[in-house]
Amino acid sequence: MLKDAGVAYGGVNTNVRIHDGYMFEIRLHTTEGLATKEPKHKLYEEQGTTKDKARYEELKRMMAGEADKMPTPPGIGSIR
Repeated sequence: MLKDAGVAYGGVNTNVRIHDGYMFEIRLHTTEGLATKEPKHKLYEEQGTTKDKARYEELKRMMAGEADKMPTPPGIGSIR
């Protein structure tokens, strides 16, 4: 299982270093996963700035609840 329950982010990220030393990140999303990610971005931004621990945890639960609904695509674990 690639996706942990309760985690707010369900995409697959991979870091790639090219021959001249530059490193970049590739993010893979299903159409459905991207559709749930975009509306959560405001929650993510608020979570990054809040000083209120209870609000931080509430935002985390709200985002994770949406991510938990997304099925893991077949074969996703074979991406390297």
